[in-house]
Amino acid sequence: FSSPSSPPHPPSLPCRAAILDCDGVITSGALLISCQAAFLPIGYTISQDGTILGNGFPPYNLSILTLEAGVQKFLITATTGVTGASTLASVSIPAYLQCHTPSDYASSVSCSSNIPLTGAQCIIDVGPATPCIFPMNTSTLAPGTHNITISNSNLSSSTSFVLKAYLQCHTPSDYASSVSCSSNIPLTGAQCIIDVGPATPCTFPVNTSTLVPGTHYITISYGNLSSSASFILEGEVGGEEER
Repeated sequence: FSSPSSPPHPPSLPCRAAILDCDGVITSGALLISCQAAFLPIGYTISQDGTILGNGFPPYNLSILTLEAGVQKFLITATTGVTGASTLASVSIPAYLQCHTPSDYASSVSCSSNIPLTGAQCIIDVGPATPCIFPMNTSTLAPGTHNITISNSNLSSSTSFVLKAYLQCHTPSDYASSVSCSSNIPLTGAQCIIDVGPATPCTFPVNTSTLVPGTHYITISYGNLSSSASFILEGEVGGEEER
């Protein structure tokens, strides 16, 4: 018996990957782009200004930290392997500003923003507005929480950072009668204690003429702010240099 012949297969036709729509949503500091296509493509590519940002199937998860604030356009290309289609997805990227609390003794704070720095103005606390330069100089600021705002045209963003109270004292040269110290605690009204006291109004440099050689401790306090440091005084034995 002869088996019936199988019906001929229809010819394979190119299937155009028509993208219907792409939407972008900002969530948890990331840009999530999703797309719908008329036919099932075998892959996608997302790019901006000729730079490929990702391959494969959406959704795409892009960090907004790398995207400039404002309306951004992304080229989404889908392909079936034979033909392809592209569409532009427009997404409004929110402005952000991040500042990191510096370590002790730092005189500047590091910040990052997706607002263009060229022409941007920054305000710390109540002003005045000055051109933004990162890292930002904080040497004139008192300890505590400070607010900073960056603005450029219709874009703006604010954040806060905390400056720790610090006191630094530098071991003086041989037989010096004073020690140099620096602090971001306001000296006006501040009290200083060397070793076990008593508390006296702070004056820098600190007079050490009555102190014996060795390690000493100094604490500066003002209101609820305080910080401590140590320094070493060298000395003489029997009127000669200690060896």
